Amino acid sequence: MTVMVLGRYHFYTNQNLFRVHEDVATADRQRDVAEVVDCLAAYQPTHVAVELVATDQEAVDAHYRQFLDGHWDLPPNERYQVGFWGGSGHEATAGACDRFQE
Repeated sequence: MTVMVLGRYHFYTNQNLFRVHEDVATADRQRDVAEVVDCLAAYQPTHVAVELVATDQEAVDAHYRQFLDGHWDLPPNERYQVGFWGGSGHEATAGACDRFQE
């Protein structure tokens, strides 16, 4: 079994050790998120886990189904911006991660 663990700062909160003040909804940050998601898609994950409080599971599952159906816009949170896209079967853009290869 192969496992990848991806750590990110929290996009839209003050719960980081250092406060990060940037708007991930801007075109530049969305390109950055898309690049990360492309690289994750190239890895071809079979499962994606996201950090959440267990009591939120039902709501997160409902939001994920709505997202897959195209009926829910992703809020500026890494759980959704990276986790939902990464788990959605997103196809990697050809050569998207070439610059990260050794």
